[in-house]
Amino acid sequence: MVLTTGTVLSQVIGYALAPIVTRLYLPEEMGEFDVYLRMVTLIAAVATARYELSLPLPKKDHHSFQLFRLSIRIGLITTAITIFGVLIYLLFAGFGFKNSIYGAALVLATFFFVFFNTGTNWAIRVKAFRRISIAKILQSGSNNIFRVAFGYLKFGWLGLVIAYVIGLFAATSFFFIDYLRNRKKEQYIASPAKMRVLSRTYNDFPRINMPHVLMDTGREFLVALLIVYIFDEAIFGAYSHSIRMLKLPMMVIGAALGQVFFNRCSELYNERKAIYPLVRKMMGYLTLFSILPFALVYFVGEELFAWVFSENWRESGILSEIMVPWLLLNFIASPLSTLPIVIGKQKSFFLLALVSTALQLIGFGIIPYFIDPIVDGYKIFYIVSLSQAAVYLGIMYYLLNVAKKADQSNLVSND
Repeated sequence: MVLTTGTVLSQVIGYALAPIVTRLYLPEEMGEFDVYLRMVTLIAAVATARYELSLPLPKKDHHSFQLFRLSIRIGLITTAITIFGVLIYLLFAGFGFKNSIYGAALVLATFFFVFFNTGTNWAIRVKAFRRISIAKILQSGSNNIFRVAFGYLKFGWLGLVIAYVIGLFAATSFFFIDYLRNRKKEQYIASPAKMRVLSRTYNDFPRINMPHVLMDTGREFLVALLIVYIFDEAIFGAYSHSIRMLKLPMMVIGAALGQVFFNRCSELYNERKAIYPLVRKMMGYLTLFSILPFALVYFVGEELFAWVFSENWRESGILSEIMVPWLLLNFIASPLSTLPIVIGKQKSFFLLALVSTALQLIGFGIIPYFIDPIVDGYKIFYIVSLSQAAVYLGIMYYLLNVAKKADQSNLVSND
């Protein structure tokens, strides 16, 4: 409840101000910002080689903190590589004001995300859910306040980028201070030998989980580039806004439940207790939570978006109606996606994600050669939506099946 309350408050700030923000920025400006955001997400997702996800898993806290240290070290190396890449880009593109701000924002966001993601998982480990809630509220509040301010000042997409970095800084400082305080404690002193052993123990994260998330975030970035290329920045802005609004239930409820599910599922599995009832129960709750909001968008999405966000965003409402089946099932499955991490089934889950990626890239990269995007552009989005809905139905079946098999294996081992 603590975590959910913080998540709800942080999202309420963003969604309450969304009707103002969408009147200050055009869809094409949002589209340019969202391309930047997907680039940041791509880098941040692999910045620590995914070792931060292992923090809730060890039985001892001092082992977990060694993984915390390892994640930070890898993250600092990634930040240095990002700086080098930005300098190369600026040498070719020029050190103009906008290019320099864009590059600096990319580096800062990478650095902040290292501490934000790692700090969040350490907080899950020690059940400091209040800390996560406060960080989320700080991020959302500062980000959205500066969004509105820069919008009134007519900063365009650059204002969205700067506001985003300020929000990340506000949230990250909370975890950064906590890390500095903990690293001086005697029980958390660095141990290179233990760190090496733990890095090998949890090497499934860089070997399997990192390619998985790299594929997911890389797909999102490629989809952004494809939509901009096939259509334009305005259509991508409308598409991205649709995704963001339809993921409102996931952000408010699903993300918080997913983090608690990860912690609880890890505990049950380590204690050799059944996890299938938890998975089934969580899936049932998520289904109930999703019915009303998604049904509303499906029937009146176009009118709703035009009324709430202004007439400029009517296109976003049409796309939202099309993508309801996909994102409804995504909402149910995503909070449970940490289950393969807990039971060591990341490789098979990676194959399902590979299918999802292939279908999206085919939909946005190949189908437009057979369907004219200008005349029948909506058909492309229908094809992608229905194919993704089918994939997520398969993922839900897979999660229930592997949970049941994990319980059987645990019971046999325990006997």
